[in-house]
Amino acid sequence: MTKRILLLLFVSTCLMLASAKATTIILPERQGPPGSLVQVPVIVDSAETVAGCEFILQYDKSFLEFVRLDSIGLADGFTFAVKTKDDSIAISMARAVGIQKSYVTLLGLTFRIRNSAQVGAATEITWIQSRLYSESTSLIDHSVKHGVVRVSAISVFPNPFTPNEDGINDTANFIVPDSLSFDAAVKIFSVSGQLVKELFNNESTYMKWNGKDKDDNPVKPGVYIYLILANGTALSKGTITLMR
Repeated sequence: MTKRILLLLFVSTCLMLASAKATTIILPERQGPPGSLVQVPVIVDSAETVAGCEFILQYDKSFLEFVRLDSIGLADGFTFAVKTKDDSIAISMARAVGIQKSYVTLLGLTFRIRNSAQVGAATEITWIQSRLYSESTSLIDHSVKHGVVRVSAISVFPNPFTPNEDGINDTANFIVPDSLSFDAAVKIFSVSGQLVKELFNNESTYMKWNGKDKDDNPVKPGVYIYLILANGTALSKGTITLMR
C-alpha cells in the first residue's frame, strides 16, 4: 500500500434488523505531535438496540504504541474483555439490555505517537472485524465513517474536552513546534468575541486550558474560538468544544 492514511475498515457479514435509521460507527479525526497521546473515540449513532460488540483491529507499531482502552460514556455499563497481541487488539463487550440511547460514545482507544514519527505523516489502522449485537444476540447491520490520525506541528487535542475532574480529557492541549514555543501564547474567546482566557508558554511546547476563565471560574459548556500566536504572529485559529 503506497498511501499511508488511517483507514478504519470494518469487515463483517451482518443481518439487517428492522430500523428506521441505519446504525453507524463514527471515528472522528485525531491529530498530535510525536510523543503525544491521541484518543480515538468509538461513537455509535442509532445505538438503541446495541447490547454487544466485538472489534478486532491492527495498527502500525512503527508509528503508534497502544496505551489503553478507556471506558467512557455508556461503556461503563458493559462487561469488557480486551486482549492485545503484537500489533492487534481484540475487544468484546456486552450488557443485558440495549443502550436505549441514539448517539453515544462507547469507548476510547488511546495511542501514543512514537517520537520517530515525522510531522505531516499519517498512519493506517485496519479494523479486521466489527460485529454489533442486539439483546437477542442477532447481528446488527452497520456502516462506518472513517477517522484519521495525523502528526501535526501545531495541534489542539482532545476536541471536545471535558473538564469535570474525572481524569479523562480534563484539559485541552495546545501544542506548537519547539522552534516557536519560547514566545508562544493562546487566546481563547467566546463566540461573541469576548476574551475568556490567555495561556502563555511555560518552557514547554504544551499549553493547557482547564476550562476556566481569567478569574479562575469554570466557563459554560459550548464552542470557543482559539488563536495560537508566536512572537505576536497568528499561527493557527480554530474552535474548541467544552463539554461537562
